[in-house]
Amino acid sequence: LNCFSLCSISSFLSAYSLLNFIYYKLKAGENIINFGFNLGLMEKNLIAKSQYISLLILRLVIASIFLFSAVAKWTYLAVGAPGATPVMVYLTWFLLIVEPLGAIALIFGFLTRWAAAGLTIIMVGSLFVLKIMFQTSFFTGVQAPGLDYNTLILAGCIILVAFGAGKLSLDFLWMKKH
Repeated sequence: LNCFSLCSISSFLSAYSLLNFIYYKLKAGENIINFGFNLGLMEKNLIAKSQYISLLILRLVIASIFLFSAVAKWTYLAVGAPGATPVMVYLTWFLLIVEPLGAIALIFGFLTRWAAAGLTIIMVGSLFVLKIMFQTSFFTGVQAPGLDYNTLILAGCIILVAFGAGKLSLDFLWMKKH
């Protein structure tokens, strides 16, 4: 599965949950104009399950991006890092170690908020480097990539910092025991 497939699955699950919610409201003869208020137990469970699945999919998508990034950095360093200053080479080695650790933590949902916070700092740094050093525009154009992709990853990391890993994680199992 690639990132786009996982995003499509997440979108499908969200749409399915919404349609299911509307269906049960209409079936019960309730007014769906008050959408989101006075939810019954079944609707709350359905929404909660879709949130946990969405957080899992988000974690897996963000993790796969950072794992792929680590492979790309490894390949770059293997060919001798052409054109890089020594500082950039050291930074690349640092990111080569830190990004996969954060990605693995996200996959298992272990210390998710901390891992996502670290990856958030990395993404802020990448946006800074792209904007200041390379004068990159926000949107991807025909001739050059933009900041939009990195901003999207940053937004996903911020969501994970804010909401955590959800029930489908080691964090939840640990919190349940303690």
